Amino acid sequence: MVDSSKAARKKLLQSQAFKETLECMEMSELLELRFVNKRIGQEIIPRTFKKLRYACPDEDEDKKEFYKILSNVQRLEIENINGTEDHLQGIKAMAEKFGSKVTYLFLTFDGEQMDKPDIAQQYIDVFAEFPNVETLRIEVYEDGNFTSILEKLNSDANNNFPWFEKITTVKCYLVRDLRKKEELQKFFTRFRNLRMIKGVIEEEFDFLSGFKTHGKRVPEVSVTHPETDALRNTLTEFLQYN
Repeated sequence: MVDSSKAARKKLLQSQAFKETLECMEMSELLELRFVNKRIGQEIIPRTFKKLRYACPDEDEDKKEFYKILSNVQRLEIENINGTEDHLQGIKAMAEKFGSKVTYLFLTFDGEQMDKPDIAQQYIDVFAEFPNVETLRIEVYEDGNFTSILEKLNSDANNNFPWFEKITTVKCYLVRDLRKKEELQKFFTRFRNLRMIKGVIEEEFDFLSGFKTHGKRVPEVSVTHPETDALRNTLTEFLQYN
């Protein structure tokens, strides 16, 4: 005969209400529960965590491997990408684990300027392992070989890269030291089913200008209020064009 308290606990752990409760908890609180109950640590946490924020480690940092216990990540934020092979391997491991489940991808590049087409192609191959991304957010502090990645993606005349078909929303709120900003502006125009683009127009980067340059339009635009009259005029001109 099964102990009544064990049966009740099992029923609780399997219930939809318990699952929804876990999803509403803060990450830190949820992580503490894994030390209380073995099943929470080994089964429930891996499938309950749907959002992961991962910072690629610097050379003197230990590799972050918490993602290895997760199995159901749908919103993935990857920071500090420097364009090197070391960072590529970390992203590749996540792509292999839950790449097909990710629908929201936020990439932040921050690395020395370099021009390495071979590594750029490897990054593209790994990014292709996230084939179901619908919302893409990009930020750039320093180039981190991102320009080389963009040049290769933009040279694909057949638009075969899976994001060009799948992505419907693009976000861009910060771009600083990107070697060829026009490549990112062009990249934003490549998505065949783009429904909305969101971002900030700044002196450093106008994320909308590529649409006029390449004769493209987008159904919906959401722009944080520009800080200067010149930038507000730029936005007005684009809206009239669009």
